Amino acid sequence: MEKWLRLPVPDKVLNDHGVYARIYGKGAPIFLIHGNYGSGHVFSKLIPGLSRQFQLILPDLPMHGSGPAECEGFEDNPLVAVDYCMAILRYLDIKACHICGHSLGGMIGLLLCDSYPLGAHSLALLDSFVNIAERPAELNTGSYYFEPCDAETRAEIDAAMSYGAGVRWHKSFQMETQARKIRCPVLELQGETKSGTEAVFSAWLKEKRADYPPGWKVVRVPGSGHFIQIEQPGFVLQELTRFWNSIFR
Repeated sequence: MEKWLRLPVPDKVLNDHGVYARIYGKGAPIFLIHGNYGSGHVFSKLIPGLSRQFQLILPDLPMHGSGPAECEGFEDNPLVAVDYCMAILRYLDIKACHICGHSLGGMIGLLLCDSYPLGAHSLALLDSFVNIAERPAELNTGSYYFEPCDAETRAEIDAAMSYGAGVRWHKSFQMETQARKIRCPVLELQGETKSGTEAVFSAWLKEKRADYPPGWKVVRVPGSGHFIQIEQPGFVLQELTRFWNSIFR
């Protein structure tokens, strides 16, 4: 499994004061937050392309990957995760950055934008609205994979969920409530999950997203399930790069 999720050697590793992060490249800083059971490894396919233009900061959350083995309150309180991320940004003296989170990492990113409002250039959400009541059942498969899924991709996704114990607070997280507080530009990339559901997806966007803040853009990633950056890294890389570059024009 390691052959699929092998991270490039970072330019710098932050492993001090109870926090852990890998740092790649130079340029505008991008703070990439992994999801439940994962680690920075879930972004391995994006690093070569993104690090040519941006500085990437990839934390491993507590009880995940190389993050702290213990962290009081982390399993039950999302604000502990926010404090952890803020500690990394303060330690690196990063006063403003782009925030990007996959799944649970997107939930943390929403809260981080709220805690760090003047410093958030933008927020990118990588399939953070998955298998929860906020999204219609027709758009959920109950699976992390887009079917048909080849054996190698399935093994890669299984490996991506083998780095941590996970948290319990994500199922009760109020995504819609938190999303409406955001004022920076947002790009939300959602896995297609099921083919042939374009009408349902369009109707859901009109109904559920009509009152979201201005500058909130939703893009569906074709041929992908929950781990869009693993299944369709080229598409995701293109959309993220276009989004971040547009903010500086």
